[in-house]
Amino acid sequence: MINVDNFYINVKILQLTVLSTLMVAFSIELWFGIPPCTLCILERALWIVVLIATVFNAKRLPLIALIFINTIISFGHMLIQYFFVNYTCAIIYDNTNKVDKIFNSCNTIDFTIFGLSLVIYNLVITLVCLALVTIKIRKNYGNIFKK
Repeated sequence: MINVDNFYINVKILQLTVLSTLMVAFSIELWFGIPPCTLCILERALWIVVLIATVFNAKRLPLIALIFINTIISFGHMLIQYFFVNYTCAIIYDNTNKVDKIFNSCNTIDFTIFGLSLVIYNLVITLVCLALVTIKIRKNYGNIFKK
């Protein structure tokens, strides 16, 4: 009988989730020609860091911290996108190549799936990943926050 650590299985599920999230985001950008805003790029960069951290067997607490930071950024992005917070992300213009816009504004919704923007899906995914990783770590290893 093979004894596989439950946390190892959850890390593989986390890696699959992160890869599928990044693949959907990049495919929407490439196939539909919708440029990301600066917060979308930051969220993607954090997902890539989470993926690299899981590949190199990062400690459990930094993994939770990375997912938590991504959750906070996604929540703020949602507040900006649905006009609860008045904030405008910088739009970068490229005059040399006559490209009008490289990045979208953070408060516009250019693409939806079933009426919800991709920010909502990213927020739900980060909350689920954060909950699953935290619950599994507490179940397997006890309270990691105690000294």
